[in-house]
Amino acid sequence: MIKFIVLFALLLLNFPLAHAQMALPRLLTDVEREQYAPNGRGILDDAGQAQFTQDFLLANADYLVTEAEYLRGTRSSDRANLLLVRAPVIADAKELLARLRGTITITDDQMLTVCEQNPTNLLAELIKVVDEKSEEDDCRNIPLQPGQSKKFNHRSRLQIPAYHVMKRVSDTSYEAVLNLNVTDPANPSNGPATLEKIRGCMALVQPYLKGPDGKSLTITALSSEQAAALPEDQRPQQVNISIAPDTETRGNATFYRNSWGCETITHEILHLLGLCDEYHENGVFVAEWSCRIVPAGETQMGNHFEFFPKVIPRVTRCSCDNDICRRTTELRPDLLEGYAQMGNPCSTCNGKLLDTTFRPGATPGVTYANNVVTYVSKTTMRNLLTDVHFAKIISGYCAREAPGYAVCSQFSQISNEDPRCRQIPPQCSDAEYYRGTAY
Repeated sequence: MIKFIVLFALLLLNFPLAHAQMALPRLLTDVEREQYAPNGRGILDDAGQAQFTQDFLLANADYLVTEAEYLRGTRSSDRANLLLVRAPVIADAKELLARLRGTITITDDQMLTVCEQNPTNLLAELIKVVDEKSEEDDCRNIPLQPGQSKKFNHRSRLQIPAYHVMKRVSDTSYEAVLNLNVTDPANPSNGPATLEKIRGCMALVQPYLKGPDGKSLTITALSSEQAAALPEDQRPQQVNISIAPDTETRGNATFYRNSWGCETITHEILHLLGLCDEYHENGVFVAEWSCRIVPAGETQMGNHFEFFPKVIPRVTRCSCDNDICRRTTELRPDLLEGYAQMGNPCSTCNGKLLDTTFRPGATPGVTYANNVVTYVSKTTMRNLLTDVHFAKIISGYCAREAPGYAVCSQFSQISNEDPRCRQIPPQCSDAEYYRGTAY
């Protein structure tokens, strides 16, 4: 770093007079490089990242123009020094851009042309061009043919990351393979047990992961040891999942709670396949992800607690040792149906929760026997996925296969103060454009 500073200072001493009125280039400091562009790290989940990048680009607007524009009016003998002065600016700009979009294929000339033509809205326009340039690779071999597979890696916050290898098994069946390293530092045996719980949930939901024209999806969860035995191009990117105590207020796709049931586990697994949340945030998350578009309608990525038992019957058993509880079945049918849809209906009948399971084919209703009240939810849906969800999962980052979703989902985890939030297309308010219709 010291050698670079000395070299840079010498270059500035020879800065040609033609460029003397330009502001000095604004380069990343060591602290900023670690915070905003550290080598070998995952995409930074910080809404301030985009604003920092936008400010950095604007501060260096004089340098982020095409070579012809930058060198306009200078002597040919000065040009080599001038290009050396701005080289680190270009490198820093591309490094920051890569932190927002993952691997980028945009060239220096392409980036500089965009910056020159859009001096006040650099970030949004650069991201647009980066996405257009990556579309060819994203859509290579998509749609997959029977026997083909494609590996998707964590790429960006703007497109919800996908970590799976997608295989097309036949004309109508697909398999999404995940590589899960599940650990519990406080209880090592709980890691493998939770992985088995995940696998059980994936087996439960498999008949309900449907696409159009009779297509179906199977989700396979491999351990890190099983995945390590696969060829590199068939090995999904490893996802590290830690188990949190149930005292934690909130988990996520890589931070599980022991108390989770299949409705929550399925929701979080679908995140790893590239689907975003479709509900309004509350509490401390309101400001952070306030740009999120929430399309109308019920889905597994919206309110999974309410939606999941409308697809697969939830059976909840409550111990019953009082008259209020014993007379539960005498309540109005509409009340009983409402209680059966609740996550813990035992609280409505002064009972104690014994267990909750999901049982395909269970008869909906409320029954009492042997001091136990059993609630079974009523199913009104046949599928956990919309057509667009299915298309997104099997096509990864190929935007043409789920165009509305590709456009609208990118605002799911950014703040309304983020400069990218100003680019929301008006059609994203149309649920059918965004994600199709659940059935």
